[in-house]
Amino acid sequence: MTASVSPEPENATERRIVVADELGYCWGVRRALDIIEEAADPASPIAPIGDIIHNPQVVTRLRERGVVGADSVDTAAREGFKRVAITAHGMGPHLAQQAGEAHLELIDTTCPLVTKVQRLAQKLVRQGYFLVVYGDSYHPEVKSVLGWAATSKSVAAKHIEDLPWNAKRGEEGDGKISPPRKVALVSQTTKNVDELMKFAMDLQAMVVPLAASSGCATRFANRPVNARMPSSD
Repeated sequence: MTASVSPEPENATERRIVVADELGYCWGVRRALDIIEEAADPASPIAPIGDIIHNPQVVTRLRERGVVGADSVDTAAREGFKRVAITAHGMGPHLAQQAGEAHLELIDTTCPLVTKVQRLAQKLVRQGYFLVVYGDSYHPEVKSVLGWAATSKSVAAKHIEDLPWNAKRGEEGDGKISPPRKVALVSQTTKNVDELMKFAMDLQAMVVPLAASSGCATRFANRPVNARMPSSD
């Protein structure tokens, strides 16, 4: 990213301002906003489950059009909403089920790239892989991917130390916990690509058997997705 920079301040009381040449939302959030704004109707309010965006001016504008966030489907139903929405970060399949049981209309604004990772996670689990989701365990997107994976053989990790293993595959000894033969890695789409690649290489070094001469037991599943996505929210 390039930026426009004001001249150096002439004295200590002045401040230099740096303005990025590219500002705004990532396209997934922009798409979610477009969907919500098109569906917005003060006579039929929408309750996004979570934050559509963290911009207070936009939140105020949406509120004036009947878009008011709720922390759960149950809360939205109790407050009289007839429509709920999934944010760009996505949600697990439980939300659609809850909306159906509450007889609420569901508007899905999940970013297509997030949907791709969710579906890929399901496929990898069916193929017998232990799923590692690189990202922040508290982030809605990561939770949504784990929700769609629907398996105990999965973990969210941002550092190698977050993994449930403390040894390379093939290492033996007291207290050594090594990874299984098949491990797949997907990522939160907003993560830094360089940091993701370092994590992937460290994970590969842990999973590949010490005696292996070729091949790799780690599948780095959504590299093309992350290569296209800068760190953004």
